[in-house]
Amino acid sequence: MANKKIKMSKTTLWVSCCSLVIWMLSGCSPHPGSGNWLASENNSDGFTQLQVHFDGKAELHYADDKQGELHCFWQAFSQDTLDMICTKAGDADARLRFQLQVVDESHGELHREGELVGRLDRQPWQ
Repeated sequence: MANKKIKMSKTTLWVSCCSLVIWMLSGCSPHPGSGNWLASENNSDGFTQLQVHFDGKAELHYADDKQGELHCFWQAFSQDTLDMICTKAGDADARLRFQLQVVDESHGELHREGELVGRLDRQPWQ
């Protein structure tokens, strides 16, 4: 009888540990906003591409090379929206705030100060 209780305890412990690991790993999935996005149309700011990396960094590229690019740090604002604080290279004092809202699996919208800046299409992973 004691062996049966010990065996049940080991099984219960094993199942509990596996469940805990699975639960913890489920929180590590990437945000749906991460990936490579291209502007689907001309937009008021003149950007062409947004690259959102898994590590909380992003770059917003402009069509005009003279504008350079914005370097951003992002965090999840909600389940489908990223909040990004961006600066231009060489001008760390000028900060711009954007939000990327994932509309569906392959479309997104970039907003600044509540206004739609442009629509984006997700590009496949390479």
